[in-house]
Amino acid sequence: MAIRGRVGRHTRAGGRQCQNWSDDQKTVIDLLNLIPLSAGGSEGHLNARIVGGIASDELYGAISRFEDKHFPGRRRGYVDPGGDLLKQLEKLALQRTSPIASPVKPPPKQTVNHLFTLRKNISDTSRWIGLTAGQLVDFDPLIHMALKHVDSLIDQGFTKLAWPVELLGRVYITKNMKPERDLNSGAVEWTNELTGEEENPLKYRNLLVSRSDSRPLPEMSYFHPVDLGMDITTRHLSALLLFNESFDNACARLLPYRHGSIQAIGDYLRDPNLKGLRMPAYAYDLGDLAAQIDTNNYIQDRETDEINRQTEAIKRETEAIKRRTSQLRSM
Repeated sequence: MAIRGRVGRHTRAGGRQCQNWSDDQKTVIDLLNLIPLSAGGSEGHLNARIVGGIASDELYGAISRFEDKHFPGRRRGYVDPGGDLLKQLEKLALQRTSPIASPVKPPPKQTVNHLFTLRKNISDTSRWIGLTAGQLVDFDPLIHMALKHVDSLIDQGFTKLAWPVELLGRVYITKNMKPERDLNSGAVEWTNELTGEEENPLKYRNLLVSRSDSRPLPEMSYFHPVDLGMDITTRHLSALLLFNESFDNACARLLPYRHGSIQAIGDYLRDPNLKGLRMPAYAYDLGDLAAQIDTNNYIQDRETDEINRQTEAIKRETEAIKRRTSQLRSM
C-alpha cells in the first residue's frame, strides 16, 4: 500500500509536521488497526481525526509506538514512502485480512429449560386417571401455586429446580416410621420399623373427622426441599411433590391419608418403561392408610348416634311429664 509523502511528525525536529496527505494518513491508520497491540499496532482502536497536513496526537503516538517496538532507539516519528517502517507495517498487516475485532465466541449450547417440562407435568392429568372429579378439584389450589412457583423461577432465569425434590403441602416427613391403626379403637399409631415400639398415637376416628393427636400436623411447606431417603404421609390434605430432571421433572399428586417412600415415588415416575403410559392413581403403591374407617361403619355410627339422641330426648320429655303430673297432684 503506497503513500505519496511522509506521515507523522519529525520527532528530532521538535515535532514538526510532515506532509500528512489525508489519503496517506488513512492508509497508515488502516495498517496500524490491522496489527495486534502485542505487535505494536492499534488493534482496531485507532480512530484519529484526519486533517490534511496535520498528524493528530493519536496518530503520531501510534506511529511512535510501532517504531519503538520494531526499531528501538531510532525515534524518527514518521512513516516514509517506501521506507522500512512502511514495509514492516505492510508485512504485519498482511497477516490479517480485516480489522482486529473481538474474538468470535462459538454460539452457546442450547440450554434445556427443565422448568417448562415440569410446568407441563404439573398441569397434566392424563397420568392420574384414577382420580375422581372431586379429587382433581381438591388439587386445584396446589396446582395453581405450583405453576406460579415455576413461572417465577423461569422469570428469574432459572432452568431447573435447585433441589432433587420440593414439597408443597402439609404432611408428615419421617424415617423408619409408618402409621398403623388399632383395629379395635380405630386409632393410628406411629410404629418404629427398627424397634417395633409404638410412638405418638395419631387418632383418626373416620374419614371426615380427625381428632387431636400427639404429633401435630407440620406447618405448610411451600416448595421446601425434602430428603429422598425419607417417607411421606399425608393426613386429611392433599400434597404435591415436584421432582427435578433426574426424575424427568415429574409432579406427584398425593391424596389424603397416603404413606410411602419419596424415593420410590420418584423412581416410579421416571421409569422409562412407563413413559407415555397412563399411570393409575395409586400406581406408586402408597396405599390407603388404615386410619380410614370403613364407610359402612361410619354410617352405622351416625345412625347409632341419632338413635341415642332421640332416646335422650324421649327421656327428657318423660321426666318433664312426670314433674308436671306431680305438680298437679299436689295442688
